[in-house]
Amino acid sequence: MDKWQDLKKAITKINDPEAVNKFFDTAKHVLTELDLTNEDELVYASAINNIQLTVGGKYVTNIKRKNGSVVLGFYIPTKFLNGLAQKYPNLKHEAYSISNSQDFIWVDVKADQAEIGDFLEPVLELARLNKKGQKSPHRSQFSKQHNECIIEAALNPAVRSNLFSASKYYLVGAYWEGVSPDNQTDRFVRNGIWENGYDDKFLKEVSEVPVGSQIAIKAVFTKEKTRSVMAIRARGIVTGNPKDGRRLDVQWESGFKPFEVDFPGGYWATIKEVTNQEHINTIWSNTPQEPIAMNLPLNTIFYGPPGTGKTYTTLLRAAQIIENREVEDYQEAQRIFNENLGDRIEFITFHQNYSYEDFIQGLRPDTDNGAELSFKKVDGVFKRIADRALNNLRLSEKAPEEVSRELQFEEALDKFIEELQESEGKYKITEAAYIFEVEEDAFRYKGDRWNHVNGLRMKFSDLRELYIHGISSRQEAKNLKTISRSGYHDITYYFLVYQQILKFIPQYVEAPAKVKRQNYVIIIDEINRANISRVFGELITLIEPDKRSHGAIPLRCTLPSGEEFVVPSNLYIIGTMNTADKSIALLDIALRRRFEFEAMYPKYQLDGQQVYDTEVLEKINKKIVELKGHDFQIGHAYFMGENHNLVERMNKKVIPLLLEYFLNDEKEVSGILSHAGLEAEDNAWPLKIKGKRD
Repeated sequence: MDKWQDLKKAITKINDPEAVNKFFDTAKHVLTELDLTNEDELVYASAINNIQLTVGGKYVTNIKRKNGSVVLGFYIPTKFLNGLAQKYPNLKHEAYSISNSQDFIWVDVKADQAEIGDFLEPVLELARLNKKGQKSPHRSQFSKQHNECIIEAALNPAVRSNLFSASKYYLVGAYWEGVSPDNQTDRFVRNGIWENGYDDKFLKEVSEVPVGSQIAIKAVFTKEKTRSVMAIRARGIVTGNPKDGRRLDVQWESGFKPFEVDFPGGYWATIKEVTNQEHINTIWSNTPQEPIAMNLPLNTIFYGPPGTGKTYTTLLRAAQIIENREVEDYQEAQRIFNENLGDRIEFITFHQNYSYEDFIQGLRPDTDNGAELSFKKVDGVFKRIADRALNNLRLSEKAPEEVSRELQFEEALDKFIEELQESEGKYKITEAAYIFEVEEDAFRYKGDRWNHVNGLRMKFSDLRELYIHGISSRQEAKNLKTISRSGYHDITYYFLVYQQILKFIPQYVEAPAKVKRQNYVIIIDEINRANISRVFGELITLIEPDKRSHGAIPLRCTLPSGEEFVVPSNLYIIGTMNTADKSIALLDIALRRRFEFEAMYPKYQLDGQQVYDTEVLEKINKKIVELKGHDFQIGHAYFMGENHNLVERMNKKVIPLLLEYFLNDEKEVSGILSHAGLEAEDNAWPLKIKGKRD
């Protein structure tokens, strides 16, 4: 784990185990007395230039190597200074007042001279005072630097001892056959444990894992039918081992992102020590191998009869696109899907009344505008996710400093909006014009004598362009070529609002890490049920890969609102199509040319899953193909799941579908059932079966 390695590097640099133990003993005393753990946001610890512990935003103690000596530092009340100075003549101190009623002072002492007992009461007094705060500002401001391993090592002697010895590394499994869910990774991480799924295997190996060892959950699988690879799903430090062969206590790494490595080499067992240094570096280094990019089409339609796994496959595909790696475990795919739904994933279902206004952009009555009838622009689901994807692309191409400058503007804009919303209805731009509404991406403004009933839109993107280009005068703004036509024509109003926003620009915004390019997915279920030309409009051309934002010939269109729009190259479109509703041959030709189609037809054998009564399903489908064609078969999903009862499945799901296919033709459906070896009830309607024919 990265933080463990950071701590070990700091300890190696200090190169004095006895001094480091004095630091940890002090930290343990404070944490234990105040009943604090890593879960408490009052606590912050780091191991960057030195090893330090703070409580409530104020230092408690630290240790560092300075001018050739190892030095321990403590914050103490000044009333203890004289007594300590008499015992430690070389004690160095620096006054620092943190309250009106009591002064505290920072003292440094050489570690080899310090008797920790002399400092425990003073540092504890300050720490108690700091505990009254809500939480450490360092914990939120420098969250990436917070090192939970320091807290763990202070409280757990076994973990601490492993800091001074070579770490051991283990890969462990989390697949439990016959248990739902079979992938136990989420449970292990949530509960801070790892468990051996066997009662009679690997007991000795688990019992011998030392506390402080590095541990990672792996999943080995076959990729591209011939190549074995391994996914690393979680990493952590072993913090406890009851030596029963069944369980380990683990501090799992928070915010861990799974990745793949290309060496399964001998790691199929439930637990295996890793000794290959190259493998250790790849799995536990700060920069793991980049996963092999998935080469997936931007526009895909899964098509086939009902029950053939189109939605199931769509969810897996969406997870693979989001993670840019192979995802074969369905529970993991569900987790990825749910975590990103509404942000990087959108799911919609087309129907006969679905329109361009629902999908791209339209006007909706403004019901909050009192007695005056007005309309406001509302973006559809495709436009919203496309904007998010395009914004990610734009930021990923910029240096962190540029992103920081944009964040300064966003923070100032938010503060200006707060002030605007606190004003009574209207915010004056000039004596003749005012802002009267804040929309998601623009201010709406007008004048009392203007002809525009609904006002005009002042887009945030145009105001942002003024700031990014450092515009300082109206004339400079007028010459800017990157703002919209409406911004150019009304530049006076734009510039006046821009000047007000500048008053809220913060002095400093911490530069973020470089933004990583991400993938986005919109899933359109039952894509063939809507009028495609009506829903997609001009977008039917723009979704082609080479016409997108980063394609060979990128194209833009102007929406009815006057806004320019481009389809980003990191937005994937996945559609599903039920061939029992409409054949591919009848699908809109423009849509067919722009999508890749993947067939989903019944399967009678699935790896790791059981399809019941396959002989019945095969015979039914063989007869259907003869009578109506391949697109009307019965999917294997109807013969899977918890209900093993053939009669119930047939009577409640399959026969109603057959009657729908054959327009309630009892004779035709009875013939199909008879061909499959099923016996129908006498004179029953709707048609039902009693079971298999003897």
